[in-house]
Amino acid sequence: MAWITSLKCIKCDIILTDENWLESQKKIKRYVCKECNKKIYLENKDEILKDRKNYYIQNKSSILIYQEKYRKKHSEKIKQRDKKYRRDNKDKLKKYSNNWRKENSLLKKTLDKKYYDEHKDKIKIQTKKYRITNKDKINQYKQTRHYKELKIKHQNKRNRELNTIPLNKWFEGCEGHHIDSTYIVYIPEEIHRQFYGLHRVSDPISMISINHISLFFIMQQNIKEILK
Repeated sequence: MAWITSLKCIKCDIILTDENWLESQKKIKRYVCKECNKKIYLENKDEILKDRKNYYIQNKSSILIYQEKYRKKHSEKIKQRDKKYRRDNKDKLKKYSNNWRKENSLLKKTLDKKYYDEHKDKIKIQTKKYRITNKDKINQYKQTRHYKELKIKHQNKRNRELNTIPLNKWFEGCEGHHIDSTYIVYIPEEIHRQFYGLHRVSDPISMISINHISLFFIMQQNIKEILK
């Protein structure tokens, strides 16, 4: 049951309770309910933010000291609060994170590299531990289209330094075949494996047969799409 006072909001005259009265407002004895507080903020947002910024600049050192002490004293409470927020706002955070990465891709790469260089040993231990405790989850992910496409690109970049530009769509049970140093065709795995060790991009003559088969396969796919 909500704790009720005989006090009323000075803006809307509603009775203040522990559900509609912010703790921060109770402490300073400001008798404004959550809804009215929100309206006041929105109406004066620019001015409020400007005041907050000025206050932070003038009191930065003391604020940082206080924040550090508070974090240490209430670490578990903060952890639970953040966990709940992430759980309740999963889609919102994911959207924000994706947008930020797109808009700051170079900065993200720089920060990731810096973090990895500073925490290399810790990351290796965490990665090893995760692989041991999540074997089934990892094996399931390895069967997905996303993983297989990333694997092809990763292998091409590291082992052969080839750019992957697909000429057709990925499909279940396929493998990527390079018809030259740039373009790739997804063909059935069983066809591609018939030519294992028998063709190399650096040797054009060895590529003739499998390239003909690959391009013929694309032509068949296109005809099927047209006839649908």
